Amino acid sequence: MNCPHCETEIDEHEASRCLDAWVAKAVMDELALMSPSPIYVGRFDWVKKGDWYVASENDSPYRVPYYSVNIAAAWEVVGHFSERQYHVEVWEEDGFD
Repeated sequence: MNCPHCETEIDEHEASRCLDAWVAKAVMDELALMSPSPIYVGRFDWVKKGDWYVASENDSPYRVPYYSVNIAAAWEVVGHFSERQYHVEVWEEDGFD
């Protein structure tokens, strides 16, 4: 499977905003768009031109979460899978503090 934005194969895709947008659309069922110009998303926060944001009919636009580099955002993906009855296993190795 290749990324719809850059054509990189899924197992070769590095952590990036491109990957975050792919996760937003393919996994989280959100409409991720690239900003053609700066967009105000509230709380004195802007999505820069060329960054990814989520367009919503009911809510204000917001920045695509950093799923590929932020552990809290990655856990949102795990929660999304769990809510949809996908089997998710989290492994913990002994010896870590």
